[in-house]
Amino acid sequence: MTDAAPPPGAAGRDKAIGRAVVGAFVALVVVTGAVLWSTDARDDVPPDDVATPTVGPPVDEVDRDERASQVLQSLGVAWLHADETAFVDAAGASRAAHQWAGQVYDALADLRVRWIDLRYVAVDPETAADPLGFTADVEVRWELDAGPAHQIYRTAPVMISLRFSYNGDRIDVVGLDGDTDDPVPVWLAGPVDIESTDGGTCIAVPEGVDLDTCAALLDVAADDLANIVSTEQTANRPVVVMVPNTDSTAAMLLGQEADDLTQIAAVTTTIDGSSSVQAPAEVVVNPTVFDDLSRRAAQLVMSHEVTHAATGATASSIELWVAEGFADYVALASGRIPVERAASQILSYVRKHHPPEHLPTAQEFSAHRHGLGRTYEAAWLIFRMLGAYYGDDSVVDFYDEVRTGTPVEDALLDTIGLDLDGLTAAWQDYLTSLAFGVS
Repeated sequence: MTDAAPPPGAAGRDKAIGRAVVGAFVALVVVTGAVLWSTDARDDVPPDDVATPTVGPPVDEVDRDERASQVLQSLGVAWLHADETAFVDAAGASRAAHQWAGQVYDALADLRVRWIDLRYVAVDPETAADPLGFTADVEVRWELDAGPAHQIYRTAPVMISLRFSYNGDRIDVVGLDGDTDDPVPVWLAGPVDIESTDGGTCIAVPEGVDLDTCAALLDVAADDLANIVSTEQTANRPVVVMVPNTDSTAAMLLGQEADDLTQIAAVTTTIDGSSSVQAPAEVVVNPTVFDDLSRRAAQLVMSHEVTHAATGATASSIELWVAEGFADYVALASGRIPVERAASQILSYVRKHHPPEHLPTAQEFSAHRHGLGRTYEAAWLIFRMLGAYYGDDSVVDFYDEVRTGTPVEDALLDTIGLDLDGLTAAWQDYLTSLAFGVS
């Protein structure tokens, strides 16, 4: 393996080969000629004795697995040597294989991925007898520069499904196929566009998605964060925002079902879904929800998610009310959205009923739970109260201690001087004061 990064772009390729086709298939049409039997010519062969031809895979299981494994190994070697022609040829001889490999190569180059490893695991039994091709589980790892200091990060393995097709005596790889529980690497999701700003990097998935809005929101989000958290604390965590074209693409990048994102405008995670503290974070926008937001609401979401990414919350077991409340504390500190509007659901609840009896629980942050917005608002107002009474520095210190593993009550006592009962009582009083206009 060499540490030399491949060129930032793929030389000699026309990148305008069309939008990515996720889960591309090679369509092979088998035409069977009609054979008309004449009783005059073949009256010695009864019709019932005529054998019906059967069609199956052209190779046995062992040969199939070995060939597919060799295809994947050859792709890795070609990328290591920054050899585009060898990479495209390694994928196969068909047009579909060439198109898929060209898109992957360009994406790898654009994203400056240093090294890839694709390992054949097992065929999907439901496709094993398909005469046209098969789907197989493939373990993928990759390596990239993970920050401004060019730290090298090698990902945890993720499992994806790739479609292979039979092409004469060859086996071609032609694209993604099937669902996966792991996040799909963005370089396998199709051609990408990239726009960098002072606040971070926006990546269109696939290319052609407008990035101007993302870039503008990202710059403001970086300013919002810098107003609360010192840049020294976030400098080594560059922010990357994925902007997919559909909710299904967003779900694929996250390793989730699209149905799980119905109330979610964006999600922050690590690029490989791991909890490694070295894993770079990425924000994945869900366009189905995000694109319908007003500009102020979209800014709130972006500043919230950037706070998660830049402070390392994705690789922490931090309690959700702390993570979500602090992210909204940063996002709403500018006052662009008045508190009465930003906390309308929880304040309405307090007016109709009473303040919540306890701090927000992890269960209440479930994506499908009724009252999710109210839960986020309640968590934010814990931090708004702490900031009003104790100042930004104490709030940041409390958050950092919890994020780095200190139990919540210990961190609270150490930085604020309250225990959990005291915090809960003060928060309930604060909610009541806001709801009924008590200064």
